[in-house]
Amino acid sequence: YDVILMDMQMPEMDGLEASRQIQKLYGNSQKSSITRPRIIAVTANAMESDRNDCINAGMDDYISKPIRMEQLIQVLRKCQPMPELAVSLDPEITNHKTSNVTLNPPLPLTVISSSPEILDPKVLQGLREVEALEEVIEIYFDTAPELLKAIGIAIANLDVQELQPAAHSLKSISGTLGAFSLSEQCQKLEHLARHCHQSQNPLPQNECERIYAQIEIEFEQVKIALQKELSQNN
Repeated sequence: YDVILMDMQMPEMDGLEASRQIQKLYGNSQKSSITRPRIIAVTANAMESDRNDCINAGMDDYISKPIRMEQLIQVLRKCQPMPELAVSLDPEITNHKTSNVTLNPPLPLTVISSSPEILDPKVLQGLREVEALEEVIEIYFDTAPELLKAIGIAIANLDVQELQPAAHSLKSISGTLGAFSLSEQCQKLEHLARHCHQSQNPLPQNECERIYAQIEIEFEQVKIALQKELSQNN
């Protein structure tokens, strides 16, 4: 990436710590011979001390929320495209030292292999052959958002009895369309809810929220892939 818009309030590792880790591995972007993306802080805190904290953590610039278009344009104008990088890093670069920091291993700058298909092509082909793909996709668009909402409410309320069937249903209809990664995440929630129900233990909310966040991400990817399938069929 040429630019990172770094959110400050992230779970597990906030923007300051993330920037420190990048800084530790790559060094200052203006001093290092290894180019790293330019880091722009995005935060609701507009105090000068907050800006200083961002710069001290290794960030290059700072914009405040709510984001104003002219402000975003101004900071992006300072950015330069990254140079083309080789498919694999040269061994000399891997062991390069910058500002007394050994970059071994560096952040992954290699070309990432493509991830598994969001939708299994064999499942899609099977639905095409029986002329059911478009209908199943439309049913999914009608049903899945409500199930996703029900899962979120059940987790917020620590409601095991509502969570299990909602997770099961989203798992099933996602699997019908070959969205196996999404289906697997739903299955994790379903099993967790079933275990808690059988053992009479409360739901581990943090774990449920972590899985749910992944489900939301994958659901958006599945929606895009299904919309593409619909447009191709039409």
